[in-house]
Amino acid sequence: MSTYPIAVDSVALEHKGGTKAYYVTRISTNDGRHLLVNRWGKVGVFGEVQVFKFTDRKTVEKEFEKKIRAKRTGGYELKANGSGLPNHGAATFVASDAQELVKKLTVPLFDKLGKDAISFLDPAIDTSRMREAEPPQLDEEGRKINRNTARKADLSDAIAAEKEAERKQVEQTYASNPLFGRF
Repeated sequence: MSTYPIAVDSVALEHKGGTKAYYVTRISTNDGRHLLVNRWGKVGVFGEVQVFKFTDRKTVEKEFEKKIRAKRTGGYELKANGSGLPNHGAATFVASDAQELVKKLTVPLFDKLGKDAISFLDPAIDTSRMREAEPPQLDEEGRKINRNTARKADLSDAIAAEKEAERKQVEQTYASNPLFGRF
């Protein structure tokens, strides 16, 4: 079975505040390989890209719809077209060969997908000059991701140790005071 045609469905969402944009793109090959591409950032900036690979059509469709639903409940609206009327922020096209795929996806997005994702879509594309995709530097809320530490640290042990040290210091202070408790 041939890889082409490759179908691409993309939905553009913009935050109600007007400063953030989010794009969800589903890329599906004819022989059952799928990519889900999430792209986010400030309006007018290319932003961060995150790519997920799937081999099951139902799973990628479910994740695609789930992400759109989550963003819409989180304050994002479907982008309107230039006339002010909503066009559902959606774009759909079919690429019949590699050149058309690059052209329709746009070169910046194609390059950001990375060598691994492009090879997954079409093993015949020459990816020898491509780089691996860089992981996002910001999360979907715009906070910087620190790759060396966990995002949410469990501080309960540190807090308990600090309270215990404070309790011991108070006991020692009372024990060293010969007048404590005489009044």
